[in-house]
Order: sequence, then structure tokens, then C-alpha cells
Amino acid sequence: KYCITLATGENYGNGDVLRSLNNLVLYSGGKLSSKVKIKVPFGDVNSVYENTKDTVRKSVEKLVLGVKDRKSYLMQGMFHSIVFYLGIKPFVMKKGYAYRGVVGKWEKMGIG
Repeated sequence: KYCITLATGENYGNGDVLRSLNNLVLYSGGKLSSKVKIKVPFGDVNSVYENTKDTVRKSVEKLVLGVKDRKSYLMQGMFHSIVFYLGIKPFVMKKGYAYRGVVGKWEKMGIG
């Protein structure tokens, strides 16, 4: 899945949230097209819109083009492979019967 991560915050902490979202996407095998961090000062919504609309628009364009062109991200792909073959697959195979649906899907995909 192609993804954009977006985190907003008033003072601080939105960077931590964005890192967590990015990790969730990457560990789940998603393709991170773009990431956006927006500072939203209390009571100043209008300036936030004006200051971020171009950034958000560019991120959405990247996402759409990525999906359209089936863009691959080399480093993300290598990361996904490492996580899958060293972490997820051994875990699922060890659980056996509980994950029989997942294993069956992998076999159909040729990665079982």
C-alpha cells in the first residue's frame, strides 16, 4: 500500500508521532510516499492552512504518481525484506496452525 503519514501538533511531540507512523507503515510493508509534519499554533488555523496547503498538495501528488507509476522505493523494499524474512515469517511459521490463512496466502503468492 502506498501511504502518506501526517502528524499535527501545537508545541512538540508531533515529530515523535510522525516517526511512529512512519515505522508502522514501514514495518507493515507499506510504501511511504511522503511524510508531513504540521505545527498548529493554538487558535491560528487560517495561517496553518495557508502555510501548509502546498506541502500537503505536493505530498498527495507524490502519492498519486507513486500509485499510478507503481513506484518502488529501493531502500524501503530492502527494509521490508529484512523485516519479513528475519522477523515476520519466522514468527508466523512458528505459530503454525493459528496463521494457516496467512501461510496459505503466502504460498499462493510464491513466498510461503
